[in-house]
Parts: sequence; C-alpha cells; structure tokens
Amino acid sequence: MSAQTYRLRLLIYTYNGLAWPFVIPQLPEGPVFWVLWVGLHFVWPHLAYGLSRRLGNPLKTERIAMVCEAAIIGCTINEMGYAVWYVFSALAGIFISASAFGGGRLLGSAAVSLLAGTLVWGLIRGFSVIVMPPLVTELVGAIGGAIPLLLTTQATFRVLSRLSQARRETERRNRQYQTMMEMSAVLKDSTGTERLVSQALSDFRRLMPDYGFGIVLREPLRPTVIRIADFRGIERERSEAIVRRLADVEDGETAGALMLECGGDSFNVLPLTPHLQQLQGFIVIRGDVGAGELGTMLRLFAEQVASALESNLLTQRLDRLANTDALTGLHNRVFFDAQLELARRNLLGPAATDFSVIMIDLNGLKAINDTYGHEAGDAMIQVAARLLSSAVRSCDVLARLGGDEFVILANDCGARNVGEIVARVDNAVNEQQVPTEVAGIERLDMRVSLSMGAASSDEAEPGELLEMADRRMYANKQRFYQRIRQPGSEIE
Repeated sequence: MSAQTYRLRLLIYTYNGLAWPFVIPQLPEGPVFWVLWVGLHFVWPHLAYGLSRRLGNPLKTERIAMVCEAAIIGCTINEMGYAVWYVFSALAGIFISASAFGGGRLLGSAAVSLLAGTLVWGLIRGFSVIVMPPLVTELVGAIGGAIPLLLTTQATFRVLSRLSQARRETERRNRQYQTMMEMSAVLKDSTGTERLVSQALSDFRRLMPDYGFGIVLREPLRPTVIRIADFRGIERERSEAIVRRLADVEDGETAGALMLECGGDSFNVLPLTPHLQQLQGFIVIRGDVGAGELGTMLRLFAEQVASALESNLLTQRLDRLANTDALTGLHNRVFFDAQLELARRNLLGPAATDFSVIMIDLNGLKAINDTYGHEAGDAMIQVAARLLSSAVRSCDVLARLGGDEFVILANDCGARNVGEIVARVDNAVNEQQVPTEVAGIERLDMRVSLSMGAASSDEAEPGELLEMADRRMYANKQRFYQRIRQPGSEIE
C-alpha cells in the first residue's frame, strides 16, 4: 500500500466514522457497536498500512487488506441494522476499490468476505433492520447510483490492466535492450571467431528463447567454402539444408534480407554486410520477425555481431602479420621472443619445466644466391621451412630469425632429450634433394643442408641459452665447411 492510498483510505474512513452517527436516526446500544465502529474507521487504516510496510509488496497487501476490510464492513453493516444508504456507500466503496485493483476476481473475493462477515456477525448478534424513509426512493437511488459506479470501476480496471501490461512490456523491452548493450561489450572482448559466434548465438537464445538462431560465414570469393556454421534451437537436418542453400546464394542476393523455406518452417536470413568485409556472413532466424520492433532490434544486434566479427578478424590478421614471417609462413623473431620469455617464466614457476633452444643455419645459401639469383635463394629457404615444419613436434615453436637462420624452442625438453629432436630434424631435412621450380630456370634440384646447435635450461642459465646454442651451431657449421673443402666435395 502506497502512502497516497493510505492517506485516501484514512480520509474516507475518518469522514464516514464521523458523519454517519449523525445521519442514522437510532444507533445500536452497547459498547460492542462502538468498538467495531472505532476499530473500522479509526484503527483499521493504520493497521492496513502497517501490514503493507511489513510485507513490502503493495499490490499483494492491498488485495489482502480489501478482503479483510470487506469482512469487517460486513460485520458493521449487520450492527448498523442494514441502513440502506450506509450499506450503499459501504458496498460502493469496497466494490469500486476491489474492481479497480483486482478486477472481477478480487471483487468476488471481497463480496464473499463481506457476506460471510455479515452472516457470522448476525449469528452472533442477531439480525435487525433500521428503516430510513422513504425506503423505496432510497433503494432506487442506491441501485441507480451503484450501476454506473460499477461500470466505471470495470472500465477503470481495464485501463489499469492495459497500463500494467504496457508497463510490463516496456520493462521487458528495456531488459532486452540492456541485455543487448551487455552482449555488445561481451562480444567485443571475445577472442577467436568460433568463440565469438558461439557467444553471440548463446546471447540470442537467452534474449529470445522462443526463436532458433544460426550464423553462417563463408569465403567471399568462394561462396561454397563455409568457414563457420553454428546453430542454436534449429535441428541438425534443417541447419545442414540451410547451409547448403546459403552456399548457393549469389553475391547479388546478399544485400538484403532473405526468406528461406525448409521443412515446413520459415527462416529469416539477415546478411551481415556491409559491416563484415573479411567474410560473407548471415544470421539465420527461425520464424518471421517482421518489420516491427523485434525485427529492428534483431537487425541492430546483427550489425553489432557483424562489427564484432570484422574487428575480431582484422585483429587476427594483424596478429598473423605481426608474428609471421612473410616468406615462409613460419613464426618470426617477435613471436619467438615472446614464447621464449614464457618458457623462462614456466621454468622459474612451480612446475619448473625445462626447455631447449636449437639454432639452425641453412648451409650454402650464399652460393645459391650467387649462382642462380635471389629468387632461387628464397625458394631454398621455403623448402627448408617446409621440411623443418614436418620434423618438429606439435608442442615446439619453429621460427625464422631472418636470412638463413631458423630456431626451434623445444618445450618440456631438457639436455637428455634434446638430442633426439636434433637427430629427427637432421634425418628429415639434411641432405634432402627437393625438385623446385624457379623463375627463369626449368627445374632446380635443391639439396638442403643444415648446421645445428642446441642448449638446454638444465645446463645453463636461461639468458645464456641462445648464445650457447649459437656457438655450438657455428662450430657445427665450421666442421661442415671443412668437410666440403676436402677434394671431391661440393655444394649442389
């Protein structure tokens, strides 16, 4: 019960409590009447307000108060001898309030409570009637006044119901838009395209659980190559059929919304262009979202998803450019240094995980450049990079430091095991002859030769490993050139 309702109830009951004793010609005798009269008109409003403050739910408290109030009024009506105008005013007040706050259901509950109070009090105190002349005129007037009042209260209830429904709908939409704002922030923080797509679909379903959603990303120049296809709330057979349909959509059809029919259901397809440029994308929605507020909200969120995907893809591309060697596609020096620092922290941490560094130098590159040109030298570097990639473990980091130098960071590997990795690389790469096409040369059979040196964290300080491995690699390279200078040896 609000403070405004409390003040209104207090005013009405105070007025009735003071006015009616002067209007009724003969009041009941004895203290029971006055206890009941004072309790209803001067004590009950305060009790009802106190109850509402205790429960903390205004609507629920008001409904409880009206039912209790109706019972007390029923007792008072009996005690007053059913004086017509008092009965009319009491019924009008309680029924108008009940209809306005709770409609027909609360009105019925109040009527039953009032009737029960009247009968119970009558059984206790007896039944008597006080006639206020002229009776017929008062009855007609009472009935004539009650009918429009009841109609007015029903209309009031309908208006209040619509207002309450509109308020709930507004709150629901506000929650949806607030969720969208929160989801936008979460999407911007998501790393990885697959994770971002999964997060967006989960947010879609949380926002609108009655709909099914999907996101399909494809290559711009090769529409049949699907990079990602993920769905929520759509059966697998239908999602696969939708992916096949979208793979056949022409570029000219991706500018506007599409409608697909699949398995008896309609699916709205919202393109993610122009906000998504790196890939072509679609958001699939089971059901007709239309052009109303729901459709507008979904299109707005689709734009947010597209922008987040574009930003994520650009970030990945920049990361690749920053950490990848352009010639070989291997990791570069920047990435290797970061991984080496991570390995050093792991060594000093609780796990104390050892690691090894293997420095690699490509023998004979200068002779290739001088003899066949730098394009042939680049081709030789690329061949060596492919052979090395096939030889290292999946947990190792292979990087090109520049020129003819490569390096392997062997994680979880100490001095006892690094020799096995060196031997595997040597067997897979050294002295391999690879036919290679080079511009201006029909075919060049390249023989790859490597010099290697390894150092491990359990034999030296982490900061000294690169220098130690480089010295060992250089010594190995010197032995290589000593061998080839012997009669009968040559670099091919």
